[in-house]
Amino acid sequence: MAAIARVFARAFPATAGSTPTFEIIVIFCGLGLLASLWVASYGLDLSVGFF
Repeated sequence: MAAIARVFARAFPATAGSTPTFEIIVIFCGLGLLASLWVASYGLDLSVGFF
């Protein structure tokens, strides 16, 4: 995990610090992805027999 963090810190030096704006954008993108997946699967039968 630490190695991945170091790679990202070197790749994006401007965002290496604690920037709440970047964190908020990432959180909202994650929530949007989860909401999209939930809406997409709303009409599907996701029971055991489906798989």
